[in-house]
Amino acid sequence: MAEKKEENVFEHFSKMDVSAHVEKKMGLSYLSWAWAWTIIKSYDFDATREYTQYEEMVNGELTGRKVDYCKTDTGTYVECKLTIKGHSETETLFVMDYKNKAVINPDQAQINKAKQRCFVKAAALFGLGLNLYAGEDLPVASDEQPRKAQASSNKRTTPKQAPKSAPKKVDELEAKRELIKRYYKGAVEQLGKDNADIAFKKSEEMLGADDVYKLNIEGMNNFINMFVQSIKEMKSMVGAE
Repeated sequence: MAEKKEENVFEHFSKMDVSAHVEKKMGLSYLSWAWAWTIIKSYDFDATREYTQYEEMVNGELTGRKVDYCKTDTGTYVECKLTIKGHSETETLFVMDYKNKAVINPDQAQINKAKQRCFVKAAALFGLGLNLYAGEDLPVASDEQPRKAQASSNKRTTPKQAPKSAPKKVDELEAKRELIKRYYKGAVEQLGKDNADIAFKKSEEMLGADDVYKLNIEGMNNFINMFVQSIKEMKSMVGAE
């Protein structure tokens, strides 16, 4: 008996017509997050979504709390990890105002909205509503659909219509660099420059990095965790409040 072929998750979601569940605001199209979550859970009840947690810093000082958003000097962003059928995809999205401009100090309502939109972007990486980010209005054509429709779809997908999330890796790297600088500035204010430099250097050595600003996102995340811990240890040693 032939073994049953495992279903392709991307193929499953990319064929769905999401047009009836699209919301349009300020010239941009958004897929309803509630509908997207319902569809995903109906497909895989064990599907999960989680938001990256960051060390909270207020007025240059670490509070010891974790928050699900990251503030930098250029704006605030959130990161969502979506897992379906054991496979995970991660997306980031900056918090924006009604003009779709980055918000430096967003309120909780703006952060919550960014989280839901970020989740929908992560779902798009699985194929659900991906066509929206390429300027399309129709789902990916299946093998049974006319070849003419498939050719038309391919013709419309040009480099100029590439997903708007394409530059995100560069943006995220810059955001990580800004976060490291922010933590360093806070450490200088709390511990003094010499002690802040010691904590920074110790973290670099633990990671084995010559220049943390040239690391990839994962490497920067590891450095940030080490640096935060080094700052805490240094604060304990010097008795900083």
